[in-house]
Amino acid sequence: VNFYNDTKAILDGVQKDHSLKHKNNNNEISPPLPLTDGVIPDAASLQFALKMLRSRKDVQLLGLRILSSLTDVSKMGNEAASATSIGIISSGNELLNEIFEIVAQEEEEERQLLVQALILLSNIALFTALPITQNIRRTLLTLLASNDDEPQLAFLAAKCFAMHQKIDSVVAEALHNAKKLGESSNHRGLCALSSNLLLLQECL
Repeated sequence: VNFYNDTKAILDGVQKDHSLKHKNNNNEISPPLPLTDGVIPDAASLQFALKMLRSRKDVQLLGLRILSSLTDVSKMGNEAASATSIGIISSGNELLNEIFEIVAQEEEEERQLLVQALILLSNIALFTALPITQNIRRTLLTLLASNDDEPQLAFLAAKCFAMHQKIDSVVAEALHNAKKLGESSNHRGLCALSSNLLLLQECL
């Protein structure tokens, strides 16, 4: 799979049709690339992804979907997903900053972008600690402390702290709220992850 050529062809198609029509029964957009295990995008491909994240909202969403697939262990395998995640982190911070900016906006009408950006960050966080900025930290804490009916967002936010060796008291308080949300909504993943991160904090 040639990441650059395939993605450019898809982007050209999107520019002709501004609406994304690849939704499945779960209201998710199917990954647009015929991904193959072991494919690792090079620097030029990541630079092209950066241009997508700086484009229109629909193109941003497409770029996030592609990057999420490329960092997904279940799709790409551990080695390729890890290499892509490290590449995003070390790409001069430009690509990561664009992802952070999407998360920090947290606008209701851009919920799809927020969810997809969080999926991408949570994928990356499996391999390396995210250099979380203050703006991103505020957004993640808001999602963790939420008492609404979106435990999956809290779960993705919690995963962003997974590789951090120290959980401070503010994050711990938000994790306690997230654990309660997990219990009340029967979200086992959120309960387990929140409990594990709190246990880590107690052990330090």
